[in-house]
Amino acid sequence: MDSVHCSTPTIDWNSQNLKHSWNRFKQHAKLIFSGPLSGKAETVKCSYLLIWVGEKGRDIFNTFTIADSEQNVSAYLAKFDTYVEPMANPIFARYKFHKRNQDAIETVEQYVTSLKILAKDCSFGNSEDEMVRDRLVFGIRNDRIREKLLTQGSTLTLTTAINTSQAMEETQAQLLTMNEAEHKTAIKQEVDANILSVICVVDNIPVDTSAPQKEKHARSVVRSTIMLEFARVKQFTS
Repeated sequence: MDSVHCSTPTIDWNSQNLKHSWNRFKQHAKLIFSGPLSGKAETVKCSYLLIWVGEKGRDIFNTFTIADSEQNVSAYLAKFDTYVEPMANPIFARYKFHKRNQDAIETVEQYVTSLKILAKDCSFGNSEDEMVRDRLVFGIRNDRIREKLLTQGSTLTLTTAINTSQAMEETQAQLLTMNEAEHKTAIKQEVDANILSVICVVDNIPVDTSAPQKEKHARSVVRSTIMLEFARVKQFTS
């Protein structure tokens, strides 16, 4: 059997949300069947599928009744679809959906994508977009964005909520970058001023006329030390 030069589909048959895990596995497998393995015979594709599902998957497969006309990948996948369907638990799926808040380092786009994935297993029907919209408003970390969304009331759609949240997120990121640049500039100016003031103090120290060369060398060492120290400090402000 030829090797497939791409990541291998895997599935956790002990997953708390087996239907979701199976759907992700199936999508991955179908991409390979329509891509790298598109020219292979159905028997070869079926063999790959049974390898990928693992030992537990093959045990499950052995409980299926497979007719001669069903010796193809589509039929095999349909058998597994039927098997995992009763495992779906929309109540638990909704629990996870309603507990999902935006993580600290998660963008609005990443958060919404996660909500949409979770919503697929919740059996929301025609209310799916509305539920995702509400969860976005409730779970977003930024209070200013939440306030902006709430002011739109019943006219707020999921698309508008996403676009508004992303626009405000981008604006706040730009402001943060600008503020950081201004802060670094202020620190740099302060460091430069301190360098000049310290050097002036060193230069105004009375010279020991009894040993001018020694005094000159000592003053040079002090200046160099000060410059090196301030250069080290400036590295953290540039």
